[in-house]
Amino acid sequence: MASGHRQRRPRRGRHAGRDRPAWHARRRRGSAARHRARGRGRHRFQRGPGHGEDFAYPGRDRPWAGARRRRLRTRADPAGGRGPVPLNVVVLAGGTGGAALAAGIQAVAPEHELTVIANTADDDEFWGLLVCPDVDAVIYRLAGVFNEKAGYGVKDDTFHVLDSMARIGEEVWFRIGDKDIASHLVREGLLARGCTLTEATRELCRRFELRARVLPMTDGAVRTRFATDAGELSFQEYFVRERLQPALRGVTFAGLEAASATTDVLEALREADRVVIGPSNPLISIAPILALVRRELARERTVAVSPIVAGRALKGPTVEMMRALGPDPNPVEVARLYRDVASAFVLDARDRELSGKIEELGYRVIVC
Repeated sequence: MASGHRQRRPRRGRHAGRDRPAWHARRRRGSAARHRARGRGRHRFQRGPGHGEDFAYPGRDRPWAGARRRRLRTRADPAGGRGPVPLNVVVLAGGTGGAALAAGIQAVAPEHELTVIANTADDDEFWGLLVCPDVDAVIYRLAGVFNEKAGYGVKDDTFHVLDSMARIGEEVWFRIGDKDIASHLVREGLLARGCTLTEATRELCRRFELRARVLPMTDGAVRTRFATDAGELSFQEYFVRERLQPALRGVTFAGLEAASATTDVLEALREADRVVIGPSNPLISIAPILALVRRELARERTVAVSPIVAGRALKGPTVEMMRALGPDPNPVEVARLYRDVASAFVLDARDRELSGKIEELGYRVIVC
């Protein structure tokens, strides 16, 4: 991704929308028909055979409502014309592997324009606050404050609020640190004032001084539901409260039929020089994003990164979930899930013996 010499497509202009807040003023691009309902059904994975499966960016002291960062448009080597052209890179990510990849791209190739489209299907409400684990994990990683040891939240956090709630009898199995709660309070305040989730996320990015953009996949409510031996559970109930103990029978995404990708998401994908499907869980982190944007992805510009290396997931229970729901937990089966949207597949050197099978699926395989 770092190299390449083709000219970037110019961005189109923007103008303010009538009777809308300034931060929401954007011009829709392309035909409106392209974005109308696409007849998505309830996205489902079931058990059974045959299933394919800190680079600071100043806020420029502008009022947040109108803040929108200026895009960089200069070549990396304008004098000689032989250096790499800065690319417009979009990463599809959950809160673990994909978020870490986005932070890595920002660290090693800061000349690229980076946009991260984050999964929101594991969002939930606790104590009246909307919690967006994947969106927040991406923001925290890009800001350099993610708690790597805990695997969530902000590093060096305290839990005074939660401890006080427990002392007065509140159930606190979902652990939110004090610094983390601050983000949720700010988000909830913005939503209460009429902001969309996209607008609230943009403001959080500004406050964390991010250079990259972080976009929720939708402003609608899409929620992961797990069918288990203990009944239907939400994402956080299954992962946090039950610690993945009940046997998993299926996964659905409630609200997906009524949801749509935002204009910002569609615009980012159309303008992207490269789209990277991050090494997040393909069944619960990437699947809901693809359900909303699959038709917008240009296969020749999209590359997928394997979340499984040497038989183990980079992060999380990807292997266990794939084994429970049908697809064999290996890079070949992950590649099979993405073959209609990606033309290249990044494979770890420890799995290089699988490159031939992945090439047979129509991929260009990148072993590293």
